[in-house]
Amino acid sequence: MDLIIENANIITMDDKNTVLYGSVQVENGVIKSIGKIGKTKKSFAKKVIDAEGAFLLPGFVQTHIHTGQTLFRGMADDLELLDWLSKYIWPLEAAHNNKSVYESARISILEMISSGTTTFLDIGLVRHTESIFEALKESGIRGIICKMLMDKADSIAVPGEDISDSEIEIRHLFSKYHNSFNGRLMLGIGPRFALSMSEKSLIKSAELAKELSLTITTHSSENIKEISEIRKKYNDSNISFLNRCGILGKNAIIAHCIWLEQSDFDILKESKTSVAHCPSANLKLSSGFARVPEMLDYGINVTLGADGAPCNNNLNMLNEIRLSALIHKPRVGPRKMDARTVLKMA
Repeated sequence: MDLIIENANIITMDDKNTVLYGSVQVENGVIKSIGKIGKTKKSFAKKVIDAEGAFLLPGFVQTHIHTGQTLFRGMADDLELLDWLSKYIWPLEAAHNNKSVYESARISILEMISSGTTTFLDIGLVRHTESIFEALKESGIRGIICKMLMDKADSIAVPGEDISDSEIEIRHLFSKYHNSFNGRLMLGIGPRFALSMSEKSLIKSAELAKELSLTITTHSSENIKEISEIRKKYNDSNISFLNRCGILGKNAIIAHCIWLEQSDFDILKESKTSVAHCPSANLKLSSGFARVPEMLDYGINVTLGADGAPCNNNLNMLNEIRLSALIHKPRVGPRKMDARTVLKMA
């Protein structure tokens, strides 16, 4: 056997919320048993770790990450979302090359591992997506790396990419990386947000995700100005518009969802779409407070992510757990967002 971790306080996260004191046995990278393990088995283990006084639990899953932004940490402070994007983030992303994207992804992955994340969903970049896959391949961590789609932008520094060119790259990445390394590396599709995409391209991105059975993710309802622009352009809510384009569904994860209309709750629930809550980023960009307790009560699946280093300053999942447990209590009361609820989200 490969590994035994003994004398741990094991938080199993099973359906019964079982917490026990004991050991975990791992063979060929798979957990084989939890509980008491005899001395004979221990003598055959390649490695035994004494976890006395420590807690052992499943790895965290971050459902909204920008590994390509980690080199920009601290370079775009004290701004709201649309200025933050157009004045700093888009020009910085456009300046990337393959090596800088690889190093940014590598630093991101190391930072996530150090605070317990073992799986992440990266919305990716318009260019140099392969460099993120190469960093992920070497790491041992599991990830879904999205090809980001933008076919228009307000910033001159970020020229749009025609959806047909994006499709060519998606199919190339799919054949080269998807479900490789025993399923550790996966491809997704990431239209950035509705204001950076034409309606035609959003529909095409949804069709590609369905054809290839890929996760699709985007940002939505993060900023009040964003919502206003969508309403002006499409006479619809952001969530309803994405649903019209075919984006929503059980393979979709939508980041933020702060400025929701009541009808949006129905759409998210009925479509079985998941939401990625990013409290640190929502606070730093002054975006607002997502109604997470209400979403959970409504039956919407809500997950957690650190977002990107420039809108958070770190990728530590423990920070997101703490903030999501605290920031909603003044509005909905101390019994909401208890530790078990938030840990399950993580």
